[in-house]
Amino acid sequence: MKLTDEQGEIREGVATLKPGENLKVIAFAGAGKTTTLKACAEARNDRGIYLAFNSSIAKEAKEKLARSKCQAKTMHGLAFGVMREWMEAPAQINARSFMSSQIMDRFHVPDVKGWGDYRIAAAVSSTMSKFAASADGDFQLRHAEAALMEVLGDPDFIVSEEKANFVRDTIDKLSEPLKLMAFEFWGDCMAKQLYSHDMYLKMLDVDENLRRDAFSRYKYVMIDEAQDINPVQRSILTKTGLHLVAVGDP
Repeated sequence: MKLTDEQGEIREGVATLKPGENLKVIAFAGAGKTTTLKACAEARNDRGIYLAFNSSIAKEAKEKLARSKCQAKTMHGLAFGVMREWMEAPAQINARSFMSSQIMDRFHVPDVKGWGDYRIAAAVSSTMSKFAASADGDFQLRHAEAALMEVLGDPDFIVSEEKANFVRDTIDKLSEPLKLMAFEFWGDCMAKQLYSHDMYLKMLDVDENLRRDAFSRYKYVMIDEAQDINPVQRSILTKTGLHLVAVGDP
């Protein structure tokens, strides 16, 4: 297939990236992004990896990149590959598993109207998810606050002053114990080699050795739909130090 002038320029840019250089390509749906990335991979003589958001896209990309030295995987698939030594299969980390850990028994949780044990447990699980999706290296109050606002709403945007004050009071009372319990439960899960999908991906961000093992074979990374990556994915990619070819719409 003959490339357009723009596609040719992108291929040349990817093929001649210098140390420390990355390339951002702005392209809308139907603009021939996959064709362009295929041409870029075939223009390079070193190993690269194309990271997709789901297995079906990765499978399709793998077939299209077969003539190049670029592999195609999901980011979770890449992370799972280096975490197999520490885990058998992804675990279900949720409110029920937290309650069975009995960690809540070791903490004082303030009484708040409408917040029983199960709802607290669900908020702990959500706090862990917020941390896992972030670029932070440890648990912060904002992870618990975000978990609470996900179900209660942002008090700054609640019209009723009475309800907004109740939400602020709930956040003030519960954020600290949620953060502490989430930290404790995270460590408990690791000790038992239980990792959810979010958790084992986060390990690539916080563990330099795991990240190096995951990316050591590659010289560059291509990622499509780059506008959809979350903070932890962005952190992982930038920490690799590899050439990044990020393609997406504005």
